[in-house]
Amino acid sequence: MRQISVLIVSSSEDPASTNIKNSLLEQTTWKEHDIFFETPVYRHTKMNDIIMVTIPDKKIRHENIDKEVETNLKLKPRLAIFLSRHRSKMGEPTLTVHPIGNYGDAEFGGKPRTLIPSAPRFMTHFLRLIKKNLQETNLAYQVCYEVTHHGPYLEIPTVFAEVGSTEAQWREKEPAQIIAQSLLELLSK
Repeated sequence: MRQISVLIVSSSEDPASTNIKNSLLEQTTWKEHDIFFETPVYRHTKMNDIIMVTIPDKKIRHENIDKEVETNLKLKPRLAIFLSRHRSKMGEPTLTVHPIGNYGDAEFGGKPRTLIPSAPRFMTHFLRLIKKNLQETNLAYQVCYEVTHHGPYLEIPTVFAEVGSTEAQWREKEPAQIIAQSLLELLSK
């Protein structure tokens, strides 16, 4: 079992997730490492303790992906980062970062009354980089933390990085590029 630092998780059913993943692949060099759910697993060529997998289903209900990666890829991650869409009733264009877990019932994946370990320093630096990189564009997006309210269940610190809040924003390339650029800047440090 090989220890890795970061597991990045994308979902093929989520357009924002796919855009962020594609932007990560375009902005830096990755090498195909293995196959997971019949899709390539990518390993970053310079930061080789970072891998990226793609799942075919909803991220918030894909429980125990950390254990699946251990079993199927023989890799043990220390941090999981989910690339995702953000949905809100307000519909405001938003770039957000948040931990996961449930204070109450598990209506949207995870376990009831179970919070997943978070990475507060990582999230703070990530959010600051997102804000800095956003300011270099003409995009009118909010940058904010979001409270935890969904799964999936994992046993390692986990962060969601999201573009929102409507399908129009999920499909835009530039917000995804900001998330990807900020993530790469942070991971390279």
